[in-house]
Amino acid sequence: MQRAVGDLYLDLLVRCVSNLIYAGPFALIRLDGDMYESTYVALEALYPRPSLGGFIIIDDYGAIEACRSAVTDFRAELGITDEMQQVDWTARYWQKTH
Repeated sequence: MQRAVGDLYLDLLVRCVSNLIYAGPFALIRLDGDMYESTYVALEALYPRPSLGGFIIIDDYGAIEACRSAVTDFRAELGITDEMQQVDWTARYWQKTH
């Protein structure tokens, strides 16, 4: 059952992003995907959308290891070195500088 819900989430995300193909740039994106795949796929789809100086907010970064790992892997793959800031005990953000 969990896999089916995950597939629905990813399918919905892909459809939403494809409808926003010409939307943006955005001042911020806020992700609450919780798990590795949903967080990583959301970053892949949405990270190009914020303008330079825009913000990326990740809920559950401090609370869910899978979420933290997805963000760490994504940032490493793209060479993102912008400093992450703490919002509260779980959320983190960074400002897009390149």
